[in-house]
Amino acid sequence: MAASNPFADVEGAVRTWLRAHSAVRPLVNGQVHFGIPAGLKPPFITVTRIGGGPQAGDTPLEDARISLSCWGGSKKTAVDVVQAVMFAIQEMAMEPLDDSTVGYGAKVDSVLWSPDIPSDTPRYVVDFTVTVMAKQTAA
Repeated sequence: MAASNPFADVEGAVRTWLRAHSAVRPLVNGQVHFGIPAGLKPPFITVTRIGGGPQAGDTPLEDARISLSCWGGSKKTAVDVVQAVMFAIQEMAMEPLDDSTVGYGAKVDSVLWSPDIPSDTPRYVVDFTVTVMAKQTAA
């Protein structure tokens, strides 16, 4: 029998958290993805893990660096989405992010205005670090 992985799918947990968060969900209609599905129109959010790793020690805590692209059909919509996202990030402390991951706090590292040049689509990029632990399941 293979040992279970003590580390979480942090990207998946963040996606689930944002899709359900009361400040974010209505602004993007639950449209939080790992990439941009064909034909998807803003507003929406994309989630990408950009770094991080396990903390030293015996506890399987992990610090993950996550980048969120907050797309809007207008600059105002992009601002509304990024503000809701930053609010949601502050609430990732001692909360289940999904069925298998608990957040132990998060910190916004940077917010960057970065419109997509080819499509002239308004976009903010939020990079943050979240500390998580996978919920342990009985074997």
